[in-house]
Formats: sequence, C-alpha cells, structure tokens
Amino acid sequence: GTEELVQAIMQAAQDVGTRYPGGQLQVGNLSRAGGGDIPQSVSHNSGRDADFAFFALDSRNRSVQPEWYVSYGPDGTDDEGRGLRLDVPRNWAFVESLLLNPKIQVQHIFVAHWIREMLLEHAVRNGALFGVVQRAEVVMRQPGDSSPHSEHFHVRLYCDLNDRLFGCVDSGRRHSWIESWDDAVEDKIARLIEASNMAGGKSAEWADQLRVLRRAPDPEDENPYSAEEL
Repeated sequence: GTEELVQAIMQAAQDVGTRYPGGQLQVGNLSRAGGGDIPQSVSHNSGRDADFAFFALDSRNRSVQPEWYVSYGPDGTDDEGRGLRLDVPRNWAFVESLLLNPKIQVQHIFVAHWIREMLLEHAVRNGALFGVVQRAEVVMRQPGDSSPHSEHFHVRLYCDLNDRLFGCVDSGRRHSWIESWDDAVEDKIARLIEASNMAGGKSAEWADQLRVLRRAPDPEDENPYSAEEL
C-alpha cells in the first residue's frame, strides 16, 4: 500500500477504537508489492486499494472478529445464521474517519446498497456533519458488475500529489471536491521540457519522465464504472 493508504488505515483504526473501545479493524487485501493483479482482487493494482471486513456484533452485543468475511443481509444480520449483526456505529465511524482525513482523497468505498443505507441513516440520525454525509452518499456505492460487497468494504484512494508527479493516473470518476493536481503535473512537464531543450534533447531520463507524465488515460478509464465492476 502507498504510505498514505497505510497511514489512513492506522488512523481509522485508532479513531474507531477511541470512539468505541473494544473493536478491531480487520484488513484484507491491499495490493501486490510492485503492482499488478492479485488473485480475488484484480483491481488492486497500485497500492491505493484495500479491503476491510465489517465490524460485527454477537448476540450479546459484544464486538467480535470472525475468522473470515461474513455477508450481511438487508436486516443487518449475517446470511449464514451465526448470530452476528452488522456493527453500524463502528462501520460508520470507519467511513467517517476516511472522509475526514485531510491527507487522503477517497474515490470509492464499494459496499452493498442496503449496508450503505443503514450507515447513512445512522449518520443522519446521530448528527454527522452534513458535508461528510453528502460525500459518503457519493463515494459509497454498490458495484454494478461484481459481487454487491455485502461482506466487506473495498476502499480506493485517488493518487496523491507525489504519486501524480511520478506518473500515477486516476481513472473513473472525479468527484467535484477533489484536488486533481493537474496544474502541478503540467508545471513539471513544462520544466522537464525546458531542461530537455537546454540539454539538446539528449537526456533519456527526462524523456522517460515526460512519457510517463504525458500518458493519457486509456479510453476505458473514462467509463463511470471501476475496473472491478468492468
């Protein structure tokens, strides 16, 4: 995972634990070291994706950590009759921490639509900030062409500034509130061109950097669905 993603995970775990002591954030797949596809999580390519098991409660209202992902139905109970319930307050606190973290920009939180509705209802009922609820409504969504994500969150971050300056390219939706860093990338391109011209265009390193920064997104990247959904 990128430094930003790992730090955000640690911060979210701390934030949830501070508000609701006794739970434990269970982290699934991040990405393959060096990038590329990994089994079961083929869209986790660049260190900006992570899966998380939902926080759960047992029949005595105690926080529990199942050994594997548990799927929850529209009533918030597990689909396999284990006597588990979705821990709505902790799961909302997790989402809220990610959206309030100023060091990251969340692109997607893939989750089943009925779980999304439970979390949003809880947020509104308990006085969550209006702006945070608005963003949660946008970033939380059920994938169209994969599992509904009734057993885990899949979180994806946008490229941060440093990543953009070294060739990271966001695909899919750009939310209206994000900083895309396009101006900083264009400025670096201009400086590389100037330096390359002064060197007579003989610097292979500068030429490689320019090729990376000028890489246009694949036309499929403009599709409103994520790579996982496709």
